[in-house]
Amino acid sequence: MKGTVMRFGSSGRTRLCALLAAGVAAWSAPAAASPEAVSAEVPDLASMIETLASDEAAGRGAGTPELAAAGEAVLAWFAAASATEGVAPVRQEFSGANGESLFNVVATLPGSGPEWIVVGAHYDGLGRGLPGTDFAFQVMNGADDNASG
Repeated sequence: MKGTVMRFGSSGRTRLCALLAAGVAAWSAPAAASPEAVSAEVPDLASMIETLASDEAAGRGAGTPELAAAGEAVLAWFAAASATEGVAPVRQEFSGANGESLFNVVATLPGSGPEWIVVGAHYDGLGRGLPGTDFAFQVMNGADDNASG
């Protein structure tokens, strides 16, 4: 809508929007608890990015245990946000091009109007640099795409 400014009042809502940008799309559940109840469970945006882009995440390459762990973290962040924001995360499993087991995290944040806004992002990365390149075997942390603004 032209001329409309969206503002999010609670830190829980801000974190949820950041989580959508860091990790994925949407599904639904009724709202419950207070924002204070979730704030201790849902990390701030910087902590989420640090977790996903850490060297321990080894670049989150397709089919790796690190990618699976990153997906579980995104799923847990959505689940923690569900108490105040009415979000119910869903795990959508599929097979990758090489037969590897992968999954999307899907969630919906219900609104009050008839319009839909779809936000998409990814939590996978390049993994490690390929042999024979300047970045051979280096962790490709991947914080310079969706997380860079």
